[in-house]
Amino acid sequence: MTQNKKKYLPTWTDKHDAFSLKNKLTPCAKLLWRWLMKEGQGQEIEPDLNDFNDWVVKHRRQGKYSPNHLKAALKELIECKIVHLVKQYTWRIVKCITRPLSWLTPKKNLHIDNNNCDSPTSKPSKSENRLYSSSTSSSAVHYKEKITELCKQHSINYHPDKPCDLYNYSLEEIEQAIKIFYQRGGHQKIINPPGFILDCLYWRYWEY
Repeated sequence: MTQNKKKYLPTWTDKHDAFSLKNKLTPCAKLLWRWLMKEGQGQEIEPDLNDFNDWVVKHRRQGKYSPNHLKAALKELIECKIVHLVKQYTWRIVKCITRPLSWLTPKKNLHIDNNNCDSPTSKPSKSENRLYSSSTSSSAVHYKEKITELCKQHSINYHPDKPCDLYNYSLEEIEQAIKIFYQRGGHQKIINPPGFILDCLYWRYWEY
């Protein structure tokens, strides 16, 4: 187990219970979530499920869980996005990030260009509509090219002609994600850089 200095111990709340019920988490998965929160939330940790089982003995009359129960519980948490699996060493030892409950309802990115806001009383003509549509399309293409080139400079490649959530984020957010990418080991440690960047943007890793 990687030892991390904890500034605080996150508490289990009614919202955690509600999330568990909504996603039909098994008792084992629910207990594992609580334990992982104590071990380190919002940061990379390397938990050993044997340590979890030792902790379980103190809180469960029936004793330890079987390996199959433990593997199934971890899979449940990964599927619910509670746990982000970074690397799996063995069936019971992994490197992962336990996401705070707030991450499970991520913020939506709203990009509003104030320069293109018309007065509610003014109605553009058809010719103005065509010009506006053409200008907006050109701007969007330029933005996609700029983002694609930025990622390409760091050997993180996306196909500019394929739909991708990458282009729904601001340039500043993507730069933040690239910084986190290098902080986590960059190309030497991250097997799927394009996927990592998208995950980083979606869950806003830099906020934690």
